[in-house]
Amino acid sequence: MRSFVLALALLPLIQCTPLPENGQEYFDILGTGSQDWRLVFRGTAHIEKSIFDAYKNGAGCPEQVEDGCKNTDWKAPCQNHYRNNDAIENWKNVREVLYGIVDQGNLVKVMRFKGQNTDYLNWMSRKRLIDSCWDDLKKADQNYFG
Repeated sequence: MRSFVLALALLPLIQCTPLPENGQEYFDILGTGSQDWRLVFRGTAHIEKSIFDAYKNGAGCPEQVEDGCKNTDWKAPCQNHYRNNDAIENWKNVREVLYGIVDQGNLVKVMRFKGQNTDYLNWMSRKRLIDSCWDDLKKADQNYFG
């Protein structure tokens, strides 16, 4: 089983259709020239607060966080989890979900999932996996995915 305990941040981003007029929360995360990914959550390692609980219900997420927690400058300071409540509470028209792992300020691993007909808790499944930097996720026998 792979473990990413040492990762600086774990983050899901969503790609919606159509994009809202106010796109300030949208970023060009994959370097395609299009700012079409919205940061939904940023889980920060080594802060003694559950990433899952913070994502699921906002536990341990302060109302005000550093600007570095709310953008894709992974080297900017961030000492908290960040939960974009608006994106989670209004999860709709989601085309894709990108799950990224950041280490030492660099996006090092990415998985993309189909986002149609999902909510913020059920999008991560093997059957929805579009692609991944791990080429064995769709092929290898697994007893756990989530």
